[in-house]
Amino acid sequence: MYDNNGTRLWGTNTQDASSRDTGSSVFDFDGDGAAEVVYADEQNLHIYDGKTGAERATISDHGSGTIVEYPIVVDIDHDGESEIVLASNNYAFAGWTGITVLGSESRSWTPARPVWNQYAYSISNVNDDGSIPQNQAPNWTRWNNFRAGAPIEGLANWLSDVYVAGTSYCEAGCSADTDGTAQIAVTVVVSNRGKLDASDVDVSLMLGGVEGTEIGHGVIDSVPSGGQAYVTITVPHTSWTAGDATVVVTPGANTPECDTSNNTAVIEHPIVLDFDDDGIDDVCDACVAMGQPEVCDGVDNDCDGATDAADADFIRPPCELQEGVCEGTTKPDDLCMGEGGWAPCDDAVYASATEGAYDPELDACDGVDNDCDGTTDAADASLDVVLCENQAGCAPGRRRRRRSA
Repeated sequence: MYDNNGTRLWGTNTQDASSRDTGSSVFDFDGDGAAEVVYADEQNLHIYDGKTGAERATISDHGSGTIVEYPIVVDIDHDGESEIVLASNNYAFAGWTGITVLGSESRSWTPARPVWNQYAYSISNVNDDGSIPQNQAPNWTRWNNFRAGAPIEGLANWLSDVYVAGTSYCEAGCSADTDGTAQIAVTVVVSNRGKLDASDVDVSLMLGGVEGTEIGHGVIDSVPSGGQAYVTITVPHTSWTAGDATVVVTPGANTPECDTSNNTAVIEHPIVLDFDDDGIDDVCDACVAMGQPEVCDGVDNDCDGATDAADADFIRPPCELQEGVCEGTTKPDDLCMGEGGWAPCDDAVYASATEGAYDPELDACDGVDNDCDGTTDAADASLDVVLCENQAGCAPGRRRRRRSA
């Protein structure tokens, strides 16, 4: 056995003087995340620990004058458990002949796929129904598990391993009905250190432990192998008045998992203050008592669950220039910087709002204040003065007089 950097990890002696060209297959029979190696020589079937090379089992009823065969691992009877399928012959040694199928006496081996279609098998070159993918995914770029059996397409352990990588919470404003109930926004980060993408990951927030009362719930569509994703769950403060909460993450039914001991985390009870003893959480005092309008400040001012431009009642102030063609222009939503307030309107904003009538460089003789500086035509120092029509003889350079429209 060699590591992926070429380092020899372990080796063992076998008996194969016939061809010296037999192969092996790989499968995680006990579901511990480390695969075993299955190999048959001239007289024995061996199962080795993939990490150490220790012999987990030896079955001596096998016999073969070997060529290039190797045992495979499939679920041949669709009972949800894996079996070893082995070819034997009595060409040179006594023992089984034909095809032998071996299963777990305790029925504890993990599930396997129902197909192993060819000598150069990999999990990505055949579907479970025996059909061949029209565009085969390169096995080495994602799974890198040539001649390895699997319950479904996955890596060496073919299972996910989701866990709670982090949590945070903050007060998220007031409830939509503005009754003074603060909302606690709990963000849960879920990582997957397994080799199988996890789908439909259920995230529950429980009071009283794992078997307690659910106070919040969310679902993450997918957590990729080696990646992470998050969900934010909003909980009314009245539902979480005391005690720590437990986060529980559970992959969907179609995602087997190798370790469920790391699927929970404890969050301390957040502190929500009411210093003025008015029965309303302090974070909600202003908007509940005053009915504040929704403005650009990164806060849900009117307590309807929407902040800044996402609120239908959002107030958009006028741009800085309000003279001439710029009169009535308002700041667009993309100038709202949240906690940073409003950015100033620029030339592009004025040009768009006035459908091109705005020109910051000069005023035109059209009776309109084009540059929005409060002066029009001849009264504006930036008026574009043009040459008279007749420029012959003594008239060259003669310009039109400034006249007020």
